[in-house]
Amino acid sequence: MKTETSASTATLPADPRRGRRVAALVLLVVAGFALLSPHLPWSWRGGILLPLGVAFLVWAALVRSPGLLVPGGVLCGLGAGLGLISVLGPSATLFGLAGGFLLIAALHRLLLGRAGVSWPLWPAAGLAFAGVMVLTAPYQRELWREQRELWRVAAEYWPYAVIAVALWLFFAPARKQG
Repeated sequence: MKTETSASTATLPADPRRGRRVAALVLLVVAGFALLSPHLPWSWRGGILLPLGVAFLVWAALVRSPGLLVPGGVLCGLGAGLGLISVLGPSATLFGLAGGFLLIAALHRLLLGRAGVSWPLWPAAGLAFAGVMVLTAPYQRELWREQRELWRVAAEYWPYAVIAVALWLFFAPARKQG
């Protein structure tokens, strides 16, 4: 006997490239803001990141979604780090990002009541170590001065690299799930 399903209850097959396309669109928006920021009357980098991160964390708590903790934690950490640059110097961004990743691990446990995840501890440890190195190694500033042109070029062209990665994510064929 054949059963009929209504159009409202039928499920569509999931597109395996959907997540990659969402990531590609987010990367294109970030690259667009980066390319347009010199022409905007306000700086989007510092002031908006912390409230945007808090919004993601509130959203994650409301819908109990662990996936939303990641952008929330990273944006909160980056926003806090950019806010502390005047106090700690360039290492503040690294310490802020490390704190953001620790926030992901802590909130995953607190908000979702599940066993904590360990993957955010690895980038947190690496970023904190890099922050300590930057903070405690003033003699390396001479090395940075020598490589100033390389960093200037990298700062100018990184949005184009982000666009290339986004286009690859958007158009690359999906891998088969084994």
